[in-house]
Amino acid sequence: MADPILVPFEGNGSGEADLTWGQQHIWDWMTTSGKTLNMTATRALDEGATIDEFVDELRFFMSRFEAMRTRYRFDEHGWPRQVVHRTGEATLRLVDAPTGTDPAEVAAAVSASDQEKHFDHANEWPVRMTLVRQDGRLTHLVTTLGHALFDSIAAMVMFTDLLDRDPATGAAKEPISDMTPLELAAWQASPAAQRQSAAALRYWEQHLRAIPARRSAGPVHAVPPDEERYWRYVYESPAIGLALRRLARRLGAETTSILLTAYAMALAEVAAHHPVVLQVLVNNRFRSRLARTVSPVNQAGLFVLDLAGATFDEAVARTRQRTISVYKHAYYNQVDRDRLVARVARERGSEIELASFVNDRRTQTSVDVDSPPPSAADVRAALPASRLRLEPFDSFNKSLMLTINDAPDGVMMTFETDVAFLPLTQLEAVVHRVEALVVGAALEEDGASTERGDGGVQVAGREQR
Repeated sequence: MADPILVPFEGNGSGEADLTWGQQHIWDWMTTSGKTLNMTATRALDEGATIDEFVDELRFFMSRFEAMRTRYRFDEHGWPRQVVHRTGEATLRLVDAPTGTDPAEVAAAVSASDQEKHFDHANEWPVRMTLVRQDGRLTHLVTTLGHALFDSIAAMVMFTDLLDRDPATGAAKEPISDMTPLELAAWQASPAAQRQSAAALRYWEQHLRAIPARRSAGPVHAVPPDEERYWRYVYESPAIGLALRRLARRLGAETTSILLTAYAMALAEVAAHHPVVLQVLVNNRFRSRLARTVSPVNQAGLFVLDLAGATFDEAVARTRQRTISVYKHAYYNQVDRDRLVARVARERGSEIELASFVNDRRTQTSVDVDSPPPSAADVRAALPASRLRLEPFDSFNKSLMLTINDAPDGVMMTFETDVAFLPLTQLEAVVHRVEALVVGAALEEDGASTERGDGGVQVAGREQR
C-alpha cells in the first residue's frame, strides 16, 4: 500500500451528545452480534481520473456532514457518546495493483477486508476511502462506512449531494434542512420526543404481556456438535416479482405488506407460530425532518398477527392495518425499550420470543398503477427460473431473519436461521410456501390457484408444500 494522503477538513457544527435512538439500535445490534455491519461500495473510475478529485470528494463529505466527523467517547461501562469535531484530518488510501493483474479483483479484496474490519470509533473517522491504481492510472474507488453512524439511505443522501454540487465552485447547492445527528439528539431529550417514546413503549408493553413466552428456555431442536447450526437460504424469484405487481394492483397494497403476509402465513402453517410475532425494521424517514438526515434512524417495530380463519386477501388487509401501528410505534429510546422487555420477562417468569426479524431493503415497494400488470401466463412462465442457494455461516444472534432485496429480474429473499429454533426442513418449506402463496393469490382471479384445507397450493401444475 502506498503512503496515505492526509486530507484536512473544516465543517460547521461540533459538540457532544448521547447517541440518537437509531444509533442506539445499530450499536446494540453490532455489539450483540459481533458483526461489523460495515457498508462498502466500489466505483469503477473513468480514464483520466485524478487523485485531486477524490481529495476534494473526501473533504466535501467530511466538511458537510456531522456523521463523517464523529468519534465516540466511552463511559466506564463501555457505552458510547458521540463527539462531533469541527476540524481534523481524514485519510485517503492508495493501493497499487500489480501490472498484469485485474484491478477489479484488488478492489474486491479491499472491499472484503474493510467489511470484516471493525472501526475503532474512539480513534477513527467512520469512513475509509481507498483508491486502486495500476501503472499510474486510477481504476477504482472503494468507500466503506461504519453502520454505527450511517444507514444505506444516509449514504445515498451524501452521494446525491456530491453529484448535485455547483460545477463551478464545488459548493453544495442547498443547506442541510433535515436534522443533523446533534440536532436529533437534542430533540430526543425534549418533552415531545419523550412523549413519542413513552407512547411507543406503551404499545410494546401491551403486546409483550400478551404474546407467547419463549417456547423453551433453551434450543427447541437438538443440533449435533459436528453439524452446522446457522444456515442461510438465498431465494431469487422472478415469479414473485411479477406476482407482486399483479397483487398490489388488485389489493391496493404495497408489496411489503403482501410479502409480510405470505411470510407470516407460511410461519403459521409450517412452524405453528400462533400468533406470528416479528420485529420489522422500520426506516422512520417518513417522520418530520428525517427523510434526508445523515444518520441511522432505523428501529424495530413489533408486529403481531393472528391469522386464524383468514384468507390471503383478508390476511393482507389485517397486515396493512397492523403495520400502521407498527410504524407509528417504531421510534423510541432503545435503552428504555430493552429495559422494558427485560422487566416484563421477569414479571412473566419467562423469556419472550422476539428473535425473528424482517428487513425489507428494497428501494421501491409500491407499484405504478398506470402501467399494465404482468399476465397470469407471465407469472407461470417465470416459475422455473426461481433459484435457491443454501450455505452455512459462522454465527447468528437471532432465531430467524428474512431480508428482502431487489434483484435484477424479481425479488431476492434471504432467510437466515438458527436450526436449533427452526430446522432446515421447516425453513425450506417456509421458503417455498411464501412463493406458493404469493403466486397462487396472483393467479387466483384467473382460476389458476386452488387453496386446499391441508395447506398445499397447486400453482401452474406444481405442488409446493
